[in-house]
Amino acid sequence: MCGEYIRDKEVKIRKDRRCFTCERIFLKGSNLLYVLGKDGRSFVGAYYCQDCVEIMNKYPTEDCYYGGDFREYYHDGHLKSGVRAKGEES
Repeated sequence: MCGEYIRDKEVKIRKDRRCFTCERIFLKGSNLLYVLGKDGRSFVGAYYCQDCVEIMNKYPTEDCYYGGDFREYYHDGHLKSGVRAKGEES
């Protein structure tokens, strides 16, 4: 998620959501970080799991906040944690 950062907040989700970075599905009732931003004239929001937030805080990028280049790096296999989402089958 690139653009201008506005705010973030940890929320208990009311329906199943997918982490923007690792793309794992989290079930209703899980806690995720919701980030709101503005990209041009549009407002954009995304959800992030705690695992991804910890890694992104440890390895920040200059291009984007909470995702962006990090998402590609994750999916190239560099940061796979092997952790499953709450309720996700192995």
